[in-house]
Amino acid sequence: MPKSRCCKSIHPGGSIMPELFDIYDRDRVFTGRRAQRGTPLSPGEYRIAVQVWIGNGSGRWLISRRAPGKRFPGKWEPTGGCVLAGEDSLQAAVREAREELGVVLVPESGVLFASFLSDVPSWENPGFLDVWMFRADIPAENLVLQPEEVSEARWAAADDIRRMIDSGAFVPCETYAFHQFLPDCGPLPLAVAIARVKYMEAVLDRVLASDDLAAMKHELAILESYYFGPLWMEDYHADEQGRLPPDLKRGVLAEDTVYDLFTDTDG
Repeated sequence: MPKSRCCKSIHPGGSIMPELFDIYDRDRVFTGRRAQRGTPLSPGEYRIAVQVWIGNGSGRWLISRRAPGKRFPGKWEPTGGCVLAGEDSLQAAVREAREELGVVLVPESGVLFASFLSDVPSWENPGFLDVWMFRADIPAENLVLQPEEVSEARWAAADDIRRMIDSGAFVPCETYAFHQFLPDCGPLPLAVAIARVKYMEAVLDRVLASDDLAAMKHELAILESYYFGPLWMEDYHADEQGRLPPDLKRGVLAEDTVYDLFTDTDG
């Protein structure tokens, strides 16, 4: 699973401040507690991290190479890091792209198309991991890299990334979302819709296969936000227009499927 990574905070006086992150319970409810980086979490405590896939109009993805002093030195990855105290997931995604790559993302263009939860928080997965997709068309030579984090960055096609993963050039724990939800389906925003439908379909399958909906609160919250928000309608219209691949599983786009699920849950 994907990892998290945090940047150091600098006090106005020049000293390094300890990094703090908010602690959540399994239902992703803020506990009111905060902890410093490196503090072990107790069972049932989680933090949130983000992984940020930035695509351009040519269907390529912006990847970066880890600095020599980092764990997995010289390996490639998408940008990402931990959600700091007081931030939400979207703010963290925008901040990480700006700090590490010098890319200024438009928050409104971000799409949260995957969210994972691990019951065993670790360096690779701090609990909740939100995977964001953005559109940006900045030339690689215009990037401003954070040298202590990134030694190199470039745009890569999906097939190139697959070859890098197969050859071991990618950080191992950064590849799951790519394999699962980032198909080689051409320029955004169609890539966003396809990846999002695939992910939501996987979430729906987990919920429908469960005998205990009370244990599916996180998954149900994801589906509720999708179905009753604007993104479901956007994907539904893309399907109506024949823009989605014919072999794409799309039960989540059936008008009654998720509605009936929430009706049963409310009842």
